[in-house]
Amino acid sequence: MPFIFQFFLALCLLASTVLARPQGVDEDYFDPNPQYKFEYKVASDETQTYINQQEARDGDFVTGQYTYVDPNGALVTVTYEAGPEGYSESRDVQEGFIVINEPFSRK
Repeated sequence: MPFIFQFFLALCLLASTVLARPQGVDEDYFDPNPQYKFEYKVASDETQTYINQQEARDGDFVTGQYTYVDPNGALVTVTYEAGPEGYSESRDVQEGFIVINEPFSRK
């Protein structure tokens, strides 16, 4: 009797293991024309942190721009694009955009 119970239990465990495995095959998803756009901004007068980024993708081409205020108070704007031909960027620096206060200290 114990042998029959052990055999039945082993058979049930084997069946549940076989049935628990994934039944379908997941196919890799490929988007032939990927597209997206995003933008974010951070602005804090207290810490004098100013950051902005925008980016868009259409197929193989990505364009974007980001700006930030460097530690000297200059506004730096970087405009970029990337695609099958490679990557290129241009930078614009506006000196004296803001006057930097004393370093921010957390209390």
